Amino acid sequence: MSVVQLRDLLLDLQLQQTGSSSKRVEPQDPDRPLVDGRLAALKEPRTVEIEFNEDRGFFSGTRLPVALKVCTDSRQSVLSSYPCCFGNIIYPPQVVFNFSLDTLLIYDHMQFQLLYLFLSLTTKELTHLQYLAVEKYADESDVCASVNPYTAIKKLTPKLSALKAVLVVTDLADWGLISHPTGNSPMELFEEWPDALMSQHNCLNTMFVDEMAGNYDCSYYALPDVDGSEFADICAPKVLSIWGWRPTES
Repeated sequence: MSVVQLRDLLLDLQLQQTGSSSKRVEPQDPDRPLVDGRLAALKEPRTVEIEFNEDRGFFSGTRLPVALKVCTDSRQSVLSSYPCCFGNIIYPPQVVFNFSLDTLLIYDHMQFQLLYLFLSLTTKELTHLQYLAVEKYADESDVCASVNPYTAIKKLTPKLSALKAVLVVTDLADWGLISHPTGNSPMELFEEWPDALMSQHNCLNTMFVDEMAGNYDCSYYALPDVDGSEFADICAPKVLSIWGWRPTES
């Protein structure tokens, strides 16, 4: 199941709690051209991995939304849904972000700028951010950050009034006994192993399994449990485990 399907699951759960039997739909104006109705399909959820550079400030290498690149008309139609975010008094906001669709990903290399990022959040960002993803080992480094990332995240989440889920990301590149191939592209999130890795993974545990036992389910394919981890007591409607992987060029 992909992160997009996971979003649908969260929406279904929300609708069940409110007693609604149908998914929310955007109101449509019958007088508008049909092409405008197709723009909604171009609004795909993205995992927006945030980075920091002292010359640029906070930025992201995540691809731009398709609707912002198709044509001038599509760009103008959805531009208001993708404001530039995560700036401060020193650096201008330059991360294009849709609060209803996108997930903000904080990877471990951001732990040293994490406090600066949180202190820079505007009122709109605090009250509109719905999906936050954090790399599972965000505090593992040879150099101590000025603040423990887990502590900062736990103090932040109660202030995110629109927050729907915190996703705890386990990087597949270093999962298990064998390193898996990984690329240099921005990280993507998966609830199940991507096909590109499944086809390459040779489970070492199978050599200890009796062939007569039938099919063997590799334990590496199971998502790590959030319970008992540093994220177990985070204040959020849902705290979910999810895989992260940087796709290779091939």
